[in-house]
Amino acid sequence: MKTRRPPCLEWREKLALRHEDLSPEDQRALDAHVATCETCASALADYHFFEARLDALPPPAIKPLPRLSPHFFEQTERSRAPRVQQAGRGVHRLARELPALRQSNITFVGRLLSVAAVICLLLAASLVFRVVYQSRLAEHPGGITLFSLEQDSDAVMSVAWSPDGKYIAMASLDYQNYTVNVRDARSGNLICTYSGHHAEVYALAWSPDSRYIASGSGDGTVQVWDAQDCGAPIATYDETGPVMSVAWSPDGTEIASGGWGRAVHVWEVRSGQTLWTRAANDVVSSIAWAPNGDIAAGSYDEWVRVWDYEGHLLFNHDYQIEGNAAVNAVAWSPQKPYLLAVGLENGMVNVWNIFTPEPTDFPILNQPSSTDNYAIQTVAWSPNGKYLALGGNDTTVQVWNFSAGKKLMTYTGHTNTVSSLAWSPDGTEIVSGSFDTTVKVWKVVGL
Repeated sequence: MKTRRPPCLEWREKLALRHEDLSPEDQRALDAHVATCETCASALADYHFFEARLDALPPPAIKPLPRLSPHFFEQTERSRAPRVQQAGRGVHRLARELPALRQSNITFVGRLLSVAAVICLLLAASLVFRVVYQSRLAEHPGGITLFSLEQDSDAVMSVAWSPDGKYIAMASLDYQNYTVNVRDARSGNLICTYSGHHAEVYALAWSPDSRYIASGSGDGTVQVWDAQDCGAPIATYDETGPVMSVAWSPDGTEIASGGWGRAVHVWEVRSGQTLWTRAANDVVSSIAWAPNGDIAAGSYDEWVRVWDYEGHLLFNHDYQIEGNAAVNAVAWSPQKPYLLAVGLENGMVNVWNIFTPEPTDFPILNQPSSTDNYAIQTVAWSPNGKYLALGGNDTTVQVWNFSAGKKLMTYTGHTNTVSSLAWSPDGTEIVSGSFDTTVKVWKVVGL
């Protein structure tokens, strides 16, 4: 077999460069040498072949990795800086260097394998980093806070996201002004301030058409006002004590309310007429109206009760038999079969299908050191009914994948009890109110 000889040592550098990059004197000298040296002529033909093959390749579909330094291929201490300075201008010069590299202690194939090994190591490191990052995100995610609002330097009691997604209403224990603020959901800018109550505001709810807001107050009234002009209330309902919870009917014509009067009242918004009342043995802490018309209420007497649209009792459960757990929050899932989530003072959440005998229990995994001090204060279903958000006095918001029975993420942006939660209508963000005096809008991670 005929063995190919390497090009002449004194001409290797000039052979590896473009002909037009040489000086006129070097061009003439190289042409004269190639005309008389078969080995160098063959090497030059190789360079032309590689250049033609590279030029014929289609444009790359993705951006290539940065070029490795030519020093990566050096096997001796001899400096190649002059050649690198001239040859490091493009992929054509790299192609022309290939025959010269054949003479190093590592073969051309070996060097390509070395480059491939480095690339594989980089890709493997990237994959490992991504797996570790996602694993840690699943265990200890904090959500992405979009903006944070101070609410009059008092504990925030209620937040509500308008069904059209444009506005967020919020109320706090403002012992001087007794106001409700409405802000732009995207920027946080103040849209209007409503100041019709004569005591602190505990509860808020938007009408289904996003035009009206019902606010329940310590002054013993529920006031309904037009969120478009923030003027005088269009309706006022007199309760028998401070109002802790309000909820609109699906058609927007009626409101259910309850509180320290130890009863649930259902009344017509336009006339203010009471349609029916159902008594409780203690403070009614939370009311929720299901899309099918059923009304659920939780109370400090450790009962959860469900009535139909006309006030007939459909379901009730006494939590005294399960450890004397007051009911702090109730929420219906927006999709059939309209599951009822119940948040308890003992740090547990039950999810009921009221037409089956047993609930699904959701234990809270990240309990503080003393579980006796932990309580669920608020629960909220995502618009698609797949996720359930929980807030309490451990200062976090936990988002659970209900169908999988696993925690999706934990939001840690608050420093005190989380008192109220609401999802954005598109199901990607949550607004949370806290006793730390802040309202935070944040993006749910991991959906």
